[in-house]
Amino acid sequence: MSIFSSICCLRRDYFITAEEHWWDYAPSKQNLITNDRTISDRLIQTTEYRIGSVYKKVKLKQFTDGSFRREIKPAPWMGYVGPTIKGETGDVLYVHFRNLASRPYGLHPHGVQYFKDSEGSLYMDGTSGRDKLDDTVPPGYTYTYRWSMLNTFAPTKDDENCVPVGYHPHVRSTKDIDTGVVGILLICKPGTLNPDNSRKDVDREFVLYADTVNETNSWLIDQSLNLCLNPQRCRQLFNQKNEAFITDTLMYSINGYIYGNLPDFPVYEGEKVAFYAMGLNLGLHVFGVQGQSFTFKRKRTHAVVFGIAWFQGLYMTTRNPGRWMIFCKVNYHFNRELYYRLSGMNTHCYSYCYNN
Repeated sequence: MSIFSSICCLRRDYFITAEEHWWDYAPSKQNLITNDRTISDRLIQTTEYRIGSVYKKVKLKQFTDGSFRREIKPAPWMGYVGPTIKGETGDVLYVHFRNLASRPYGLHPHGVQYFKDSEGSLYMDGTSGRDKLDDTVPPGYTYTYRWSMLNTFAPTKDDENCVPVGYHPHVRSTKDIDTGVVGILLICKPGTLNPDNSRKDVDREFVLYADTVNETNSWLIDQSLNLCLNPQRCRQLFNQKNEAFITDTLMYSINGYIYGNLPDFPVYEGEKVAFYAMGLNLGLHVFGVQGQSFTFKRKRTHAVVFGIAWFQGLYMTTRNPGRWMIFCKVNYHFNRELYYRLSGMNTHCYSYCYNN
């Protein structure tokens, strides 16, 4: 990410690629929260008629400059979520997007201002020429999006210092999102960000992307079907839209992990933590944190509801040292996959090490 100053604003440059890779929702191949494997084995284990927990996906990666040679490695807990794009009111974002995947993708932002050549959405809008180049970036090509952070989209005096929104392709958005091309964009009040792009007003920042990912809706499902022990049988079930087969490819996940496989969010006791929560495609979720409370829209609560196209900031000052669990309070989701070992907040380890 590059920053250039001017009198009125900052120009912030982001260099992002889209790349295909294999993704494992449960690298341990276990349900790490409970001993009940009745449901979890159906989503984790590969059989003659089930894919298991590994799928072909597209991940967004961030680089230091336009050479796209040196990657900025994300934290383990980010999973397959793309880089967090940040800026302050008045800034202009230049997002240089290189598509290294096998099919066209673009980038469409929520919550910022853009001209038609930076909308990143494919639809019959009556435009032509350069105004259509942003819609889909072909494999092997690079396109630069210009997004402005205007006052009309900025946090108000009653908001927290930063407001999260999402970005993703809009070629066929539900399929693009289920394929894995998602990220968070942060709009902040002036003076909130440090030169290294971290926030001045919080100690830690985490992204929580909770969604019900339908892998049979992915652009890359055909490659994933080959992982079945009997690919022909799995392909038949897929083509028949077999209900049981499709159900076993629905991943109720956070950042691309299920059944407690999400790496911990490390924090010290007493730190102020910002969670940027996002839901996009499918499902209504009620999230809570064991042993902790947080503020949502400046009100203290122990749980918050969010769902489709939902972006919010949750704030917490960590208390009660221990290893706590983030989970969804919707019973069906809890029984499926949406719970973690505070896939999360390893306050016990960090406060213990800090105090000793």
